[in-house]
Amino acid sequence: MKLRDKKGFTIIESLIVVALIAVLLILGGNLSGKFASRRNMDNMAHKVASYLNLIKIQSSRNGVEYRTVLNFNDETSIMSFKTERGDSNRNSLNWVETASETLGMVADYSIIPSASDVIFRFTPTSSPTNNNEQILTIKPTSEDSKIDKCAVIGVSNFGRIRTIIGRWDFDSSNCKNIKDKQES
Repeated sequence: MKLRDKKGFTIIESLIVVALIAVLLILGGNLSGKFASRRNMDNMAHKVASYLNLIKIQSSRNGVEYRTVLNFNDETSIMSFKTERGDSNRNSLNWVETASETLGMVADYSIIPSASDVIFRFTPTSSPTNNNEQILTIKPTSEDSKIDKCAVIGVSNFGRIRTIIGRWDFDSSNCKNIKDKQES
């Protein structure tokens, strides 16, 4: 009896491979969408912090007070910054617009400002600006979004900028620092 040499794959083997690839693509697509949304939030938080650091450096370099006014439109999910230069190194009375920046928000996130008008002020000597700390929180819109990443960007009245990237706790409505969550 002669043995026949088998060459190639059978139809069943090919269908099994195609089915496995389809399942992996479906799972990968769902995961990559969530990952991209989280990365967009990280990028936005770092862009805002970098922009504020740039204004702080301009204030020190030019020797005058600068302020950045934040506006956020919930309907269009657009955040805009208007930067103004003061006429003095402290307690400026006249302000001239020097720059503006617009950032598009990720659809699954919303912004919570610490006040209705968020104004970040920087003096050349980092002396107190008579303002309370201004805080900007970027959080998931709802628990249904299945995204829990958040960011808190704060500017103290001395001009110190801090950024916290964490996980949103829907029970306490707070952004928990990722390091704090891992330690406990």
